[in-house]
Amino acid sequence: TIAQIVTEYANAASGQQFTKLLQALQRTSGQPTDLVAAASAAGNLTVFAPTDAAFTALGVDLATVDLAALTKILQHHIVGARVFSSDLSTGSVAALYKNVGINVTNLTVTGAKTGEAAANLQPTLLNIHATNGVVHVIDKVLLPE
Repeated sequence: TIAQIVTEYANAASGQQFTKLLQALQRTSGQPTDLVAAASAAGNLTVFAPTDAAFTALGVDLATVDLAALTKILQHHIVGARVFSSDLSTGSVAALYKNVGINVTNLTVTGAKTGEAAANLQPTLLNIHATNGVVHVIDKVLLPE
């Protein structure tokens, strides 16, 4: 599942990628919008997964950041359908919270917050297949507002 992939990458002996994403997801566990449950359940999701460096660049303490704001940020990275990179097209895509913008020419994803720089899709880390969806790694946290 997507949750298992995030956990596996967070615990990888070499090149840990998602320790901060895992920490953020665990903070939402048990909430009405439990994203860990969603990432563990059967279904079809696409996750634009920010790296640890992306969360570090955001400059917030994931242990103390407002839970409602964190939930919205995480939902802004999840599309409610399985979309492989070959199926992406330039334009607006509905995430679970506000739309994100895709530019396939530049391989970027843009959050809804006006004036924010785009996140780069990592070409070697696209289409990480899960039983309940697909993960595409990005180098920036997308901000919905």
